[in-house]
Amino acid sequence: MSPLQIGLLCVLVACVFRLLLGHLTSPLRHIQGPFLARFTDLWRFWDVWKGHAELTQRRLHDEYGDVVLLGPKCVSLTDPALIKVIYGVKEKWIKSDFYSVNDFRIGNRIFPTGFSTRSEQQHTEITRPISNLYSSSSVLRYEDRMETTISTFIDRLSSFADSRMVCPIDKWFHYCAWDIIASITFGSPFGFLDNGHDFQSLIHRSILATDYFAVVGQLPLLDKLLAKNPVCPLGPPSSSAAAAFAAKQLQARLDESDKHDKATAPDFLDDFLAIKNQDPNIPDTRIVQWLMRNVGAGSDSTAISLRSVIYFVCRSANAKAKLQAEIDAHGISEQIQRGKVPAYSDLNKLEYLDAVVQESFRLHPAVALGLERVVPYGGFTLPDGRFLPAGTIVGVNPAVIQRRKDVFGKDADGFRPERWLRGRAEDGQWTESEEEFRTRLERMRGAMLVFGFGKRMCAGRHVAVIETIKITASLLGAFDVEFVGDREWKTRNSWFHYQWGMDVVLTKRAG
Repeated sequence: MSPLQIGLLCVLVACVFRLLLGHLTSPLRHIQGPFLARFTDLWRFWDVWKGHAELTQRRLHDEYGDVVLLGPKCVSLTDPALIKVIYGVKEKWIKSDFYSVNDFRIGNRIFPTGFSTRSEQQHTEITRPISNLYSSSSVLRYEDRMETTISTFIDRLSSFADSRMVCPIDKWFHYCAWDIIASITFGSPFGFLDNGHDFQSLIHRSILATDYFAVVGQLPLLDKLLAKNPVCPLGPPSSSAAAAFAAKQLQARLDESDKHDKATAPDFLDDFLAIKNQDPNIPDTRIVQWLMRNVGAGSDSTAISLRSVIYFVCRSANAKAKLQAEIDAHGISEQIQRGKVPAYSDLNKLEYLDAVVQESFRLHPAVALGLERVVPYGGFTLPDGRFLPAGTIVGVNPAVIQRRKDVFGKDADGFRPERWLRGRAEDGQWTESEEEFRTRLERMRGAMLVFGFGKRMCAGRHVAVIETIKITASLLGAFDVEFVGDREWKTRNSWFHYQWGMDVVLTKRAG
């Protein structure tokens, strides 16, 4: 053998020896999981790259139980009792470096968002000034703006109904969600509904950025070599693209080139600038961080939720009939057919509509990767007695825990909105007491992570819920929705659990 070959062989032997030694001395060697995951994070990098990590993790948890090894120092958990421990407000389980990939660059500086920061103190500094703006009552200040966009959405779908053309409704949900978030954030829609396509490639770039975040986040060091490379940034669009867009919108508002009328159409950006005016020490980059809350996640996640609701309910003849009957009984269909989008105050009391939305969120949550945290100093002993040392990365995946059969029932893999309602027999008699129902409901809610949990819970959850309920009621009040053929949708898990292939035929409902 040549000296070069001998040298390469020695390097290979040394690497193998180090991997084996690391495994044999690892405090996590008692936790079961894929063989390669014991030695390298490349296993989970590849699994997320393939786009269906939630399926892999469900299979692994079915095989190994509540605790599964996904990497040399990464563990997936599905015990609902651990949610309050890991994500609780008073706990010290900080976010992992996975989230650092979502930091954004302006010039030569890197900034975290309220979502990506690993510092709880910094999270408080970023979010506290604007936290009140995201309450349900505050969000409803923009309800008129939402309704204008929803009316445009219904009008555009009417053209499909009139022509009997097949409607790719998955795309139109995306256009609607993006136009709504633009309207309430920047004062006017992007124009996706008017143009009928992703005319600025904003949506496409957002999806590419999420793909990058999900995959590279499994090996965060790669981000420093790619998007965060100080010499020559590489790779597809990252969160910095959204930050650049937000900064551009901010500058347009500051120099008044966006022709925004604050008096007649106030928006989130007006609110942010009002806060800055009260505290001149707030830098413009802080406003970009605030805008990233809406631009970075508010549109894609809501579009995913809308697709889930319509996909599941319209593929269940019984559920669709019950929901439309409830909508009709409360005069909602009549309102929308007259051109008036129903108010949220008229919709939030509809029990079956709420059950349909909750069940859709459960079956297909917008986020479908583990919500990673780091075991704090002193380590943590699992309920079964196994010990996780400090520094171990742990996470609960909403798309896994929300299908636990011991919590949601033996039919947890199926769509049944009635699980969110008090049990009733066909003759109308209750099959469970009010107390039994409340206990069961609380148990299910305790295993739901659609919007996260605790201090880091999604700030835009009220925006998403209000949008989803208003659009669902408006759509099913105005149209009968039938999927073309029996084809299932296609999905890709890139943190956000995207769907496509939702071709439908729309028929206007009689007034």
